[in-house]
Amino acid sequence: MFPFWKHFSKFVDVLPTLQFWAQQARIILDQRKSSGDVRRKDLVQLMLDAREEKVDGMAKLKDEEIIAQSVTFLLAGHETTGNTLSNLAFYLINNPDIQDKLINELDKVNATVNNIVSACKSKTRKRKPTTKGM
Repeated sequence: MFPFWKHFSKFVDVLPTLQFWAQQARIILDQRKSSGDVRRKDLVQLMLDAREEKVDGMAKLKDEEIIAQSVTFLLAGHETTGNTLSNLAFYLINNPDIQDKLINELDKVNATVNNIVSACKSKTRKRKPTTKGM
């Protein structure tokens, strides 16, 4: 599937990194299962809820599937967040008038850091989506 992988794998070993993240996902999954009543609003909780539902006597999701999906979401989310922030920096650097306007607006509203980052990422994603069709 990836013809270059044979040569690339001589220099980079991704297996230990994937194993590390899978181990972290297992720790989180075990903590969530043992915590009982504590419910969170996130993807792990949605997958745990789906795991509890049965189809033909079998769980919809196995622990290994939840772990694999968690690692996939982590890697995919990392990439899109990095791209969005890179695009934001690019637009602000190349449009100093917009950068000044943003700074002035933020000074006026005395916004928190989280609100600033969320608003900037949202505007950047509208201008240049990180994935097609979104």
